[in-house]
Amino acid sequence: MKRLLLLALTLIPMIALAQDDDGLLSALGRKHNKKDERKTATEPFKGAEKIILKYNNAGNELFNMLGKTLIDFGYSIDKKDSELLFMTTERRPIKHVNYIMRVAVKDSTATITGMVLPSIGMQMGYFKTEQNYVNVKYTSKMYELRDVFEEMIKFSEKTGPNTVIYSN
Repeated sequence: MKRLLLLALTLIPMIALAQDDDGLLSALGRKHNKKDERKTATEPFKGAEKIILKYNNAGNELFNMLGKTLIDFGYSIDKKDSELLFMTTERRPIKHVNYIMRVAVKDSTATITGMVLPSIGMQMGYFKTEQNYVNVKYTSKMYELRDVFEEMIKFSEKTGPNTVIYSN
């Protein structure tokens, strides 16, 4: 009876680990994780976090143009580093979240990402939960993150890039 119980306790975890798509080898760390793969596309896809835009102009000229377009689009610039060619917007509400947009320029390429801060916090007695920013991802339509990502897409289309690439 003890041998049967020991055999069952040994086999059950192995069977449970083998149920995922990659099999038992992925659970043992012998295969690379699919989440670690870098993916790019010309259309938004689930899990996309970055919008990469390519332009004719470059450097400070591109950085200033993007900053002016942000202001024209109704954003306020929170932080701006003209040396590193990086800027962030102030928090902007959309549905039940506040988000910031981040723009980084390198040569003739601009990378746009976003971060979301949930608007709803919790407080229990003397303890208050700390809210943390989360990266914006292209998700299904039922999540607010999709609305934020689509807002980032609208902004990037308004800047008139030559090429748009979505990346995770």
